[in-house]
Amino acid sequence: MYKNDREWPAKKCEELAHRIYEFLLKHGMWIDVGIYFNGMEMASCGEQNGEWKCAYNEVPLFFEDKNPRDYFEYVNDHHILSMSFEGPFWQCMNGYAGDYGWCVVQEFDDLLAEYGLYYELGNTWNLTFYKI
Repeated sequence: MYKNDREWPAKKCEELAHRIYEFLLKHGMWIDVGIYFNGMEMASCGEQNGEWKCAYNEVPLFFEDKNPRDYFEYVNDHHILSMSFEGPFWQCMNGYAGDYGWCVVQEFDDLLAEYGLYYELGNTWNLTFYKI
């Protein structure tokens, strides 16, 4: 199983993942999003028990034994938390949601700053966190 950076306790990573989920839910953006932390993925959709399920703007789905490196190349060597996304959050992160999108990105940046983190986009559809 893939582990996070030792300086980042699992409990802190889980707390941050839930805060990001709540942030996205508040903005109606918990759509086609995956948050990778502590060797798992919190997602808005995926396969469970052989059936594809979506929980758009609902309670997240959890998947064990998930390494973001299996899904995208650009992941912090000292992994804290990574995300993949499409839909409305992708639009905000890539400048396609106008002034509203910039406000969402600023609020997201402020949330991460509370934890002493920033992010870098790997591709237009994923990011990984780093310590400031």
